[in-house]
Amino acid sequence: MHDHRVVREQLDVLREAMSRRGKLESLAPALARAEQLDRDRRAGIQAVEERKARRNALSQEVARRKRAGEPADALIDEGRAVGEEIARLERDADESQRALDALLLEIPNQTLADVPAGGEGPTSSSAAGASNVLPTECARTGRWRRRRACSIWSAGPR
Repeated sequence: MHDHRVVREQLDVLREAMSRRGKLESLAPALARAEQLDRDRRAGIQAVEERKARRNALSQEVARRKRAGEPADALIDEGRAVGEEIARLERDADESQRALDALLLEIPNQTLADVPAGGEGPTSSSAAGASNVLPTECARTGRWRRRRACSIWSAGPR
């Protein structure tokens, strides 16, 4: 899953990576939706923080008025309304967060820049032309190693 910061800070890099995979055209709407969801989520968080600051100021004013013996019913009602608005905004921000998380799970991982462009169809092969299926001995013995240079799983020595 991609980090939210990738959508916010490196969307062009993500688009380029999807282009190398040959999937940019099909994923362009998902990337645009992810960008919008991240904007909505961040705007929701900012709105919640602003309302919390307002609620705190109202609470302090209520306390000051009560100490002075002045009526504070209108401020208390306003504080309740702000609290309800905070709850609604938090629900909206959480909904945007969940939708963004689900969308980011659907976007494939980025390929490295030096990986040749192409799709992931049945004719594509791994870096060294090896099969993507693990050898039977690997599965039987459980001795799997990953060669770092070409990202191939093997049962052989390092």
